[in-house]
Amino acid sequence: MTINCPDKTYSKASLFVTILSFPISFFYFYLLRDILPENFFFDTGTIRRFMKPGSPVNDYSIAGNFYEHLGFKYDTPIFYEIVLASTVFLMFTIFLIYILRVDFLNFDTSLIYLFSLVVFGPFFSMISKDLIVFIFLLTALLFFNKKHYKLIFLLIITLYAYQFRKYWFITIGLLLGLWIIQAIFSKHRITISGTFMLVYLVMVSFFYKIVTNDYISIQRLNVNNSRIGSSNARTMTKTILPPTNLFNDLANTLYNAVNLFIPIDGIGSVNELAYYAWLYFILFMIYRTYKRCHGIKGHTRFYLLFFAAFVFTQSLFEPDMGSAFRHQLTVTLFIPFMLQSYQQRYALLSENKKNENSKESVQSL
Repeated sequence: MTINCPDKTYSKASLFVTILSFPISFFYFYLLRDILPENFFFDTGTIRRFMKPGSPVNDYSIAGNFYEHLGFKYDTPIFYEIVLASTVFLMFTIFLIYILRVDFLNFDTSLIYLFSLVVFGPFFSMISKDLIVFIFLLTALLFFNKKHYKLIFLLIITLYAYQFRKYWFITIGLLLGLWIIQAIFSKHRITISGTFMLVYLVMVSFFYKIVTNDYISIQRLNVNNSRIGSSNARTMTKTILPPTNLFNDLANTLYNAVNLFIPIDGIGSVNELAYYAWLYFILFMIYRTYKRCHGIKGHTRFYLLFFAAFVFTQSLFEPDMGSAFRHQLTVTLFIPFMLQSYQQRYALLSENKKNENSKESVQSL
C-alpha cells in the first residue's frame, strides 16, 4: 500500500529555502576548507592522485573515472568541487520540497535541515566515494512518488553496486528478501525478518569462505592492523575471537552488529559520539512515526528496509565507527524527512477520511 502525496501549494518559506540552499551551502563548504583538519579531505586527495595517467585500478581510480565524466581532472581547482557539492545539496533540497513535500514553516523540519547541512559538509563537500553514493541514491529518490519507484530504485543501486561496490549486492539481496517477507506475512513480520537476517548472515559468511578461502573477520582485522598507532585507531571495532573458524567469524560479525547500535567498544572520539547520537535520533523518528501512524507502509517502508539491509552489510565489513558514521550518513540523511512527510500525509488522509465519515453520517440522518 502506498500513501499518495496530496496536492499542495508550496509556501514562500520553501521557495526561499530552495533559492538560498546553493549560496549558503557553497559558503559553508568553502569555509570548511579552512576550519577542518587535512585528514577530513583524504578521499579527494587520494582520488585526484589516482586520476593521473598510469595509475593502478582500484576503488579510488574507479571513483576518479566517475568524476572525470563530470569534467574533473587531477589538477582541477577545489572551487569546482565545492560547486558540485553545493549543486548536489540544492538537488537534495528540491527533493525534500518538491518530491517529499516537506514544509519548512515547520520548526522541526527546518532544524533537521540545518543539521543535515552541518553534517553533510565535512563528508560530502568534496569529490569522494561517499558523494557518489549520495548522488546515486538521490537520483533514485527523485522517483519516490512514481508508481514504479521500487523497481527504479533497485535498478539504480544495482548499477552502483556493479560499477563501484560489489559487496552492495549483499545489501540488495537482503533488501529483496525483506521486501518479499513484508509482502507475504501480515503477522510476526519483525520476528520472521530477524530470523531471515540471521540465516542470511550464515549464508553470506559461508559463501564468502568458499569463494575467498578466508573469513570476513580477517578482512576487518587486516584493515585495523594497518591503522594501529594512527589517529584512526581510536574508533576501530574489536575482533573478540580469533577468526579461525566459521563460528568465531559469525560471533565477531554479530558483535560488530551490536556495536553499531550500542557502544560496547566504548566511545573513542567525537565522530563516534556523533554517530550514536544521529543513529538514536533516526531510530526515535522511526519509532515515533510507527506509533503515530500505526505502522509504516509504501515507499517509506521500502526505504527503511533498505536502511536495515545496509546496516547489516556494515556489520559484515565496517572496520571502524568513524567510517560507519560517514557511510551511514549517505543513507540516513533522507530518512527524517521521509518520516515527517509520511506523518504529514497520514494525518491529512486520516482527517479527510474522518470528514467523509461525518458527511456520510449526516446524510444518513
